[in-house]
Amino acid sequence: MATILIETIAALGHASGSKPAIRNLVAKGVNIFKLNLPAVDSVGLRSGE
Repeated sequence: MATILIETIAALGHASGSKPAIRNLVAKGVNIFKLNLPAVDSVGLRSGE
């Protein structure tokens, strides 16, 4: 009999980025994480704003 692997994916953002929240997601079976990072204005990066 073939083994079926199921991947559970969660997106991490500011609402779910704390250590307790991540530990809870892992405990619930999440095994792949996607990072949602805020958009950054490249002009602001260059000028140091």
